Amino acid sequence: MAMSNKLYICLAALNLCSTGLIIVAIFICYILVIYELERRKKELSKAECQEHKAYIDEISRHGMLIFPFFAILPGCWFVQFFVLEETDVSFFVAICFLIFVSAPIPAMLSFLWRNPTYKAVLLRIFCVGRNNSVQPAVVPVGAFLKDLKNAKEDENSGLLTPFPVTSTTSLIANLTNQQLESLKGFIYVTNSEQANDKNFRVYDVDRFSIIETEQPGNYTLVFLSTNYETNPAHSSTISHCQQQNDSVVNIYRGIPGDRRRIYRWQLFSNPIVWDPVRGDSKIFFFPNVEKFSLSFPIFYIEVTNEIFFHIRPTYYNLNGHKTAAYNTAGFYMKTKTEQPRDVTVTFSENNKHNGITGAILYGLMPTDEGKIILRGDSFNTTSARKETIFRFIDHSITENLSFSSVESFGGEFFIQYFILQKIP
Repeated sequence: MAMSNKLYICLAALNLCSTGLIIVAIFICYILVIYELERRKKELSKAECQEHKAYIDEISRHGMLIFPFFAILPGCWFVQFFVLEETDVSFFVAICFLIFVSAPIPAMLSFLWRNPTYKAVLLRIFCVGRNNSVQPAVVPVGAFLKDLKNAKEDENSGLLTPFPVTSTTSLIANLTNQQLESLKGFIYVTNSEQANDKNFRVYDVDRFSIIETEQPGNYTLVFLSTNYETNPAHSSTISHCQQQNDSVVNIYRGIPGDRRRIYRWQLFSNPIVWDPVRGDSKIFFFPNVEKFSLSFPIFYIEVTNEIFFHIRPTYYNLNGHKTAAYNTAGFYMKTKTEQPRDVTVTFSENNKHNGITGAILYGLMPTDEGKIILRGDSFNTTSARKETIFRFIDHSITENLSFSSVESFGGEFFIQYFILQKIP
């Protein structure tokens, strides 16, 4: 039975009004959620605000994608007002109705594709061959690696979003050996335990980032630096460190779990456990940490409880640096490619205080003649043994502390220095 124009008009108007009311309701809810998020911004941590904002943006993109599909059916009804009654439009209406009822599918696929976890599942589903064997997905390797590098939680953070893979995952590239040799950088692959740990985080040091552990607990923060433009290459500068009295920070080179000897020793620690072998150990905590640079492609920080600091892909020249506090610690390193040079740090001295000046030195020299030299106002000491941790402490306050070396070109060394000034 043919449907009258009046009934068409009623159905179209009802459908358009319903769709419009739904859109208005969603828009009002979107505004209210944004308002509530802004109102509670001071109560939430920065990470929580970013997470909620990402959810809100995802909902808005979902709505914009789904709207054209919902609007097509009332739109086709409206078009029929201008078509003669005897014209058969049943096939056209059926197609529009199918598009209407399938509206959630493309929006949901878009939502899933932007999430790395679900994207991996979709790739596994759509890359299965006829014999039920998984076929490799043909993806341009350059675009894929670029997507991995740019998979940040937000534009102002270097925190990488993990891309889940299985033990049988392969990355296939149609590149020549020469092209492969020219590639720079690395892909960091975690194990399943690290992947399931929310406190295990991987950062790309390609921009200024604020690093913060929001809650008490044990954290592992891995930093990847592919910046070859700094001198030395792969340099990262850490500054504005804030650490609670009950927190512990240890910095290591390389990746977590590396059992090689040179990677098991912490380059920097706060607090310092002094003379742990003798049984009369002392713990030195430093409320302030000086600005310093690390020049490694990969390093990581193990943190207990809360810490806050800035990191940027630059190199900071420590020579001429003046400390910002009376009780403080800092770090200096020389890479294998750097020429040996003298570096002097000036301490903010207060004559009403006495205290101690100390350092922990560790050298990987090219020969047995390589030495690290530490000079202060009242001491001149040398670390002579190769690949041995050397601890030095002087019960006085020095105004200037200098680092130098001999026979160290082609080698590297690391120094954590500190000063503790106390009221007599």
